[in-house]
Parts: sequence; C-alpha cells; structure tokens
Amino acid sequence: MKRGLLIITGVFALSLTSRAQANLVLNTSFEDTVSCPSNIAQMTRATSWASFSGSPDYFNACAPLSNPAHVPYNIAGYQQASSGNAYAGFIAYGSQFPNLREFMGGTLNSQLSIGAKYFVSFNISLSIKPSWSNNCACNNIGALFSTVTYGSCNGCLPVPKNPQVYTTTLITDSINWIRISGSFIADSAYKYIVIGNFFDNNATDTLIMDGASKCAYAYYYVDDVCVSTDSLTCDGPIGIETFYPAKE
Repeated sequence: MKRGLLIITGVFALSLTSRAQANLVLNTSFEDTVSCPSNIAQMTRATSWASFSGSPDYFNACAPLSNPAHVPYNIAGYQQASSGNAYAGFIAYGSQFPNLREFMGGTLNSQLSIGAKYFVSFNISLSIKPSWSNNCACNNIGALFSTVTYGSCNGCLPVPKNPQVYTTTLITDSINWIRISGSFIADSAYKYIVIGNFFDNNATDTLIMDGASKCAYAYYYVDDVCVSTDSLTCDGPIGIETFYPAKE
C-alpha cells in the first residue's frame, strides 16, 4: 500500500468558494442533517456519517445555545464552523483508558478506482476545555479508507492502523482551522473514509496545553472533508495549512 506521509508546506489563507463538484465525500461539511443533534455522541444525525468506533460528536448551530451540541459554543469548547453551520468532533488521544480513540466514518458517493491517485483534505481545530479534560494536543491525525463500515462489522474492531494519509505534526491551534492534506494510490475499491488517530499511545506525541501535570484527552473538531482525483478540488498543495474562519 502506498501512503501519503504529510510535510509542512507553509501557512496559507484558504478560500472555500471554489469547491468543484468532483468531491467524492457525501455531506462534506456536515450541513445535511437527519435531525438536529439533541446531545453529544449523535454522529448518525449528520447525513452519510456514523461512528466507526467510540462516540464521536456532531455539532450544529440548529441546536439551541443550551444544548451541548451547539455551534459555536458547545460542551467541548468554542469554534465557528470553517464553512456552513456544522462540524464534528472526536477524541484523538486518551490516557484514561489504554489507547482511547474515537473514529468517524463518512460515505463516498462512488467506490475508489484501484490504481487511481486520490487527493485528500480535511480541516481540524484543537478544542481545549480543561473542565471537560480535553487539555492536550497530539499528532498522527489522519484518514483511513475502508471497504466496510467498522461500526457494524462484527469482528472488525479495532479499526486497523493503516491510514493512507496522516500527519506526524502536533496540531496545537485552537483558534484557527488547520487543513491536513495528502494523496495516495488506491489499492482497493474503498467506499468509506474514516478520520482519527490510528496510532497507539506509544507512537503518538502529545503536548499539554493548560499547564496540567498530565495529558488527559486530545479532542479535535473536523470540517470540510474532501476526496478527489483532482488536487485543486481539495484546495491546494499536500501538507498542512491554516484557514482563518470568519468572525462572529
């Protein structure tokens, strides 16, 4: 399997106004809802998305301010959506239980073609809220492509540690959205994209962000997921970039 290990290419202001129609991810920015989230851990309320392991969260501005799944204020912290009014969130690292991870899975609108090159990107933002114990950052955030939905596949857990695209850089920005992007050659007719940290704790670097003595959890928001055979569709060069969201 050929993997796309990411490099840092610089800091850029990104535009989301030039999305092409060749993005293979359904509900790329989590705007389409089965129903408005009424609490956390309701990933299936975002059309075409689900939990592949653990209990990732779905946040939407349609939830009232008092709801823990509200945007921009929610149980995990504060963040405007990088586009639209919604995003998702997941635990990328946990020290409370061995190798605690959450993975969200999204459906592609067609299977990938074996031997074709695909470009991948998604935006993430670190969430820091010590009262919720998400007090640190980590690396290894990436995307795995799968032929099965792990949440409903008997015997498939845990999700395997073979992401096609990931970054070894610690993502510490809790104000802006950081775009992770890469490319790979498909070796199977993949139908699903899974986002998370696919490496165990021993292989993951962490950074405590609040001065605590121990890293409890690293939690990230995610938005604007893209998969395409066209690099321009997924907005630019391979690497890590910064997107500055609109102010309230």
